[in-house]
Amino acid sequence: MALPPVSNPRISLNLKASNLLSTIRANQYAMFRSQNQLATGLRFQAPSEDPTRAAAALKRCRKRST
Repeated sequence: MALPPVSNPRISLNLKASNLLSTIRANQYAMFRSQNQLATGLRFQAPSEDPTRAAAALKRCRKRST
């Protein structure tokens, strides 16, 4: 009983390059966000990044102003 040959799909160089660039961009963005947090001392820059904490911060800010 002979086994059928197993096909090994080849991954093109363009696909490898695209995956690599995507990974590099994601890592650069994560590093940018971390550096921005360290430089500014803020946990987030926009409320959409952490809606729960943004709402809590707004609530505290409103309490202090009244």
